[in-house]
Amino acid sequence: MTVEADASAGLSVVASLNGLTQAIGGLNARMDREAMTRQKASQAFRQVRIGKGINTSGSATTSHIEPHGPPQGSYWSVRRLTAYYYTAGTVTAFVDSPDGINGEPLVAFPAAAVYTFGKGEMLLPPQSQLIIAYSGITPVSGNFISVWGAADQFETWLLPWYMGAQRDES
Repeated sequence: MTVEADASAGLSVVASLNGLTQAIGGLNARMDREAMTRQKASQAFRQVRIGKGINTSGSATTSHIEPHGPPQGSYWSVRRLTAYYYTAGTVTAFVDSPDGINGEPLVAFPAAAVYTFGKGEMLLPPQSQLIIAYSGITPVSGNFISVWGAADQFETWLLPWYMGAQRDES
């Protein structure tokens, strides 16, 4: 009877240890996946400077910002836009087209100013273009105004993570 009880207790301990080993193995695998996801995300994300000095020799026109917009496979989340070196007129930033029909107006600058946007507020999808339109401009000096800013650029698969809807790939 003692031998059977000892054998039964020994099997029970072995089964418990096997279960603990599997649980630890699963936890290690999850931690490894999370570390790989964080590393992959950090490589798929960067901040880009955007901007341009714009020649205003015409009374009203449009200009592409540099770079024009997010490349294929990436989004931009515009974080800041600054328009300056003018005292009168309006500068407007559009997505894709300045006509208001085929494009979306993002922000209008009725005077020189800095606009900041929260994460994900001003999303530009892949291959969209950021276009600057101006009218009635009186430059401070010469024929130039400036529009500069910054955008978070990230690969399309990272959008749910960037917006906070997903934190790992498990």
